[in-house]
Amino acid sequence: MAVTKALSLQDIRANVDRFVAEWKDETAEQAESQSFWNDFLGCFGIERRRVATFERRATRASTANPGRIDVF
Repeated sequence: MAVTKALSLQDIRANVDRFVAEWKDETAEQAESQSFWNDFLGCFGIERRRVATFERRATRASTANPGRIDVF
C-alpha cells in the first residue's frame, strides 16, 4: 500500500466542506454507516482500513449487555 502525502489544512477544510454538503441530508444512518466513516476519515487523508474496523463486538459497560460498535 502506497504512503500518501500529508494533506494541508486548506485541503482538509475543502474536503470537510464537501463532506458536510454531501452528508447533510442523509437519514439512512444504519444503511450508510460504513460509507459515512470511510468518507469522513478520507477528509483527513486516512484510509479507514489502516485505522479502524466495522461492527466490532463489545460489551456495554453500563449494562454488561453484548452489542457492537459501529466503528472501532
